[in-house]
Amino acid sequence: MTPTRTNRVPTESEAALIRGMIARGDLQQDIAAYFGLNAGRVSEVNTGKRHPTVPAADPAELPPSGPYLVEAAE
Repeated sequence: MTPTRTNRVPTESEAALIRGMIARGDLQQDIAAYFGLNAGRVSEVNTGKRHPTVPAADPAELPPSGPYLVEAAE
């Protein structure tokens, strides 16, 4: 069974982290797994469709690089 990902919209603080993680070179699918998001929401932040004015988080604020292990719901 694959982990559940949601279609929720990331918050502004999550969008800043997402932008920082993309700038660092993390894969969008890994970022989506970290936040429990659908990869489409990560793409929307990347392209500026969501939170277009939110700047990338400082590298010191970013979580460790992925890939991230996600527990499957039972």
